[in-house]
Amino acid sequence: MTQVRLVSVISLSQAIDVPLADERIRRMRFTVEKASTLLIAFDPSLFNPGWSGAMEYRFRTTEAEAFVEKLLERIDGEASS
Repeated sequence: MTQVRLVSVISLSQAIDVPLADERIRRMRFTVEKASTLLIAFDPSLFNPGWSGAMEYRFRTTEAEAFVEKLLERIDGEASS
């Protein structure tokens, strides 16, 4: 996460790349599983109208809870701007 966007790279490809001010990020779900796994889930049609279903990315980190907390603070801050 940068000051302005959420980016994830998997196998040298961008899996997630969305500005924090983008309305679509508010339709994504950010949760913590088992205290050490960050789950990011969303409908792929948010980013490609021809796609459907559900996308889920899991990231193992001991900082999952802190990350979700900070991300939601930033998203809320962008919505208030």
